[in-house]
Amino acid sequence: VKDTWYYAYVAYAYTHNLFVGTADTAFSPNVAMNHAMLVRLLANYNGVDLKAYADTVLPFADIPADPWYASAIAWAYENGVIHGTSEMTFNPDGEITREQMCLMPANFMDYKGIELSTLTAGKIRFMDEDQISDCAEEAVELGVGAGLGQGSSAGSLTRKEQPPGQR
Repeated sequence: VKDTWYYAYVAYAYTHNLFVGTADTAFSPNVAMNHAMLVRLLANYNGVDLKAYADTVLPFADIPADPWYASAIAWAYENGVIHGTSEMTFNPDGEITREQMCLMPANFMDYKGIELSTLTAGKIRFMDEDQISDCAEEAVELGVGAGLGQGSSAGSLTRKEQPPGQR
């Protein structure tokens, strides 16, 4: 629907092959992003030849043999963009938290050799900042400073859970 606030963003993502949608004629903008979707987005953004990772064996027991996201997860794992929710799991269908929306792109920036530290000035404060995982604190600060994420209207950033980008 062309008069929605997100139409231009969806059109951009589709035109630039960042997302292809949830079906041939559907994008589903109200569906929550999950771990697999974000990894595939980063792989698409980076122009990864996913066929090159088709035969990669992953340590994650929760990744089926041939889903639409397996090659992207293989690329991200081999390049340190993700590490899993444990040594044996990735939780591809798990909903992305705001914390994770900062952590995975921060890992991607490290992979690309992009330094974000100059983009943020000072500590960013949230009501629930004590719930941000220790391994994600810097990524959240940099991510929010760079515009990759923001807090909710209630002044909080995240729910407490381990991010998929770090163990």
